[in-house]
Amino acid sequence: MIKCVVCDDIKTIREHFAEVINSQDDMTVTGMASTGDEAVKITQQTKPDIVIMDIQMDSSTDGIEATEKITDTTNSKVIMLTIHQSDEFMVDAYLAGAVEYLFKEVDNNIICDTIRNVYKNDSFMSPRLVRKIKEQICKSKRKEMSIMFFINNFSKLTEMERVVLKYLYNGKKRGQIAQSEFISQETVKTHVRHILRKLGFTNVNEMVAFLRSIQIFEDYNL
Repeated sequence: MIKCVVCDDIKTIREHFAEVINSQDDMTVTGMASTGDEAVKITQQTKPDIVIMDIQMDSSTDGIEATEKITDTTNSKVIMLTIHQSDEFMVDAYLAGAVEYLFKEVDNNIICDTIRNVYKNDSFMSPRLVRKIKEQICKSKRKEMSIMFFINNFSKLTEMERVVLKYLYNGKKRGQIAQSEFISQETVKTHVRHILRKLGFTNVNEMVAFLRSIQIFEDYNL
């Protein structure tokens, strides 16, 4: 059973998420909170697997501050709850330790699927890696690249795309990848094309150089 805590300063939103979660056979709500401080206390007391945390409550950073305290003192994973995708707030949330986010008006099935995915997935980016991504993007000529775009799309690469990407990262050619994985070179090319599109790069050399600059395979558990 996946144990969840729901934190939002709006009662109807808290109750909606609680109702959706409690309607599932494999998850339950162990507590609800209306402030970041309440969320921290309840989380420390009940030790849930997942905390659904509103990003802005008493203040614009209330949810982010609570997330940092929760991830520093418990093993609970935090999913941020937001009404819009903002690089500034969401990057700060990832740096505080959040591993995923949900829009408040999202479909009920997406709520449940996200909770299950976060519960079973240990391959999310660490705050340290997110910080390095942010620094490198700001330094590079690719300032137009959205930090959230990269973080979200990297985490959504398929298992095979991650395998191919690691080969590229280690300097392997497409023919070598095909031989090692017992697939055709055309299949490798297809994977590479999908990876480039998802991560927002136009060529492999540029992509690999960026990934090496943040040492992504040294920090990201793939």
